[in-house]
Amino acid sequence: MIKSKQVSCHGCLLRLNDSCTWFARPKHIPHDVFQKGCKHRVAKTESLEYHPTIERILDLFQGELM
Repeated sequence: MIKSKQVSCHGCLLRLNDSCTWFARPKHIPHDVFQKGCKHRVAKTESLEYHPTIERILDLFQGELM
């Protein structure tokens, strides 16, 4: 399995309309946090079946599983 290594807000289930729903009242996600991510991130895709091409692309572009 290929596991996601990124923690940015891209692909996070807590993100809705560029706001984070982890808070009681959703808060707008600042740009630096959006890129960097947070410890509360819930990924839409945690892992994929291994395929050498997919692994190479993710490593090359430091990609995130979406």
